[in-house]
Amino acid sequence: MDFCYIHARRISIGKCFVCDVPLCDECRALIGSEIHCRRCAKKAAANIHTQAARNPIVAAVSSFIVPGFGQVYNGQIGKGIFITITSWLVFPWLFGIYDAYKTTVKLNKGELMVKPSPGLIMEGLIIFIMILTGPMLVFYSSKFYYLFTHTVFDSYTIKRKLRTISDAAEQYAREHNVYPMKFSQLYFADPPYLDTLYCDVEVSGYIYSCVFGNDGYMITAIPEEDILVGKKTFMITTGGQLTAVAPKPIDVRVIE
Repeated sequence: MDFCYIHARRISIGKCFVCDVPLCDECRALIGSEIHCRRCAKKAAANIHTQAARNPIVAAVSSFIVPGFGQVYNGQIGKGIFITITSWLVFPWLFGIYDAYKTTVKLNKGELMVKPSPGLIMEGLIIFIMILTGPMLVFYSSKFYYLFTHTVFDSYTIKRKLRTISDAAEQYAREHNVYPMKFSQLYFADPPYLDTLYCDVEVSGYIYSCVFGNDGYMITAIPEEDILVGKKTFMITTGGQLTAVAPKPIDVRVIE
């Protein structure tokens, strides 16, 4: 339990936003939504009238170019650093753009106060580091997001195509009591079991290899070499058994 730093016998109801001293209800002053002692309140009130108004557009664009830069522009260095570090998750980066704009508007209206800057040298150093690391984080976060979404989407698409071929082969077997000997028996039948040529054709970076026989089939979706390094190979066999094979590590040898 804290007591007011002026009235020692009164329980404090909060601390000064700037200097952190405990204050009672009589000694506190509200600026925006923040509690201030009277001394800091006078300084803050003077700053509201004397400081140059910040531009919300500049804050938002700064955060778009360098994640967290708009927060530093508004004096919220801690928040800016956090957004810079987590910007690879994409959402903090997008939130930072919105937050920078809204915070600037509130600062200009006096609805929000920020603590004094730690100094030009420290602030300059932080901005310099953010300028160096920000674009790199944006680049890698965009690359990670692209690879992640495409991997999930491609896996779903490939599995669906393999299922389509498998279902056609199974339907053919039910009607003829044997599996087709070749893919053309599915595609050129009347009516056709498949309306698209899949086998030995490249689709979305994968080549579909089809092996048919009277006893069954094996359809494999293989990623194109040197294009989808690290992607899985998908396979579906007789009865609709679908499997995914993890990529093997690349064996690099030096031949003299």
